[in-house]
Amino acid sequence: MIQHRKGGGLYEMNSVSSCSDTDGEDVLILDDEVVWYADFNKRKGVDSLPAFADHPSFEGKYEEAVANQQVCRQNLKVARTAMKDFPKEHVKPFVRLHWTKPPVDHHPAILACSIYDFYPKYIKVTWLRNGQRVTSNTTTTEELPDADWFYQIHSYLEYTPR
Repeated sequence: MIQHRKGGGLYEMNSVSSCSDTDGEDVLILDDEVVWYADFNKRKGVDSLPAFADHPSFEGKYEEAVANQQVCRQNLKVARTAMKDFPKEHVKPFVRLHWTKPPVDHHPAILACSIYDFYPKYIKVTWLRNGQRVTSNTTTTEELPDADWFYQIHSYLEYTPR
């Protein structure tokens, strides 16, 4: 986003370039109004300002838009290559449950549930005691990203052994 000041007033000028394998877009937007766009079918730029408005020069803008499309499509190829191993479906987690013995009798012990290698990011961890949900003395981390597109989360329950 680029902001310009002219004559004491403030206006906002945005340029948007986007692409797919078969389509592309390149537009200039002034204060939420399209003032110019590239018509790739007709191979020309279109000044869409009303007749009464001052018309700036858009010389060279269409050629710039064509170059932007080439860069965009190259970036699209790179992104697809980088994302080829990205998991597309739900991946079931690996769960590890372990406990920590209290250092002194009659002190809380900790049950730890570590959940690894799941996708997508969102998962719910619930502790149950005798079939009932436990909400006190529990702590759960946020979902933590791994370097391989998967996630892990850790949840802890304090309890007093009997």
